[in-house]
Amino acid sequence: MNKNKLAYLAGPYRGGTQDDIDRNIQIAREFAEALENKGYNVIVPHTLYWGTMDDEKIIKKCLTLVERCDLVVLLPGWNTSSGTRKEVARALTKQIPVKKALELL
Repeated sequence: MNKNKLAYLAGPYRGGTQDDIDRNIQIAREFAEALENKGYNVIVPHTLYWGTMDDEKIIKKCLTLVERCDLVVLLPGWNTSSGTRKEVARALTKQIPVKKALELL
């Protein structure tokens, strides 16, 4: 049972255009909803902080959130994102499981 498991969604945020960013946010929201329907509590970093501080501060906050989670869930295209690669590295260092989103649905 996944009840009360806290999952962190890790995937690309940026893109070449605003449409790319909007698409990445929408993908994250859709996966979050699907995971919530499976019983997970989900942190969607795509909807936090952006536009409120510089990238270095954002990734620092995101890495702290990763450490508090039971699981890191990789969104499609995760390996194209330098921030996501840092999140995965932190999770692995802290022995937090990392799974592909499609494996959980």
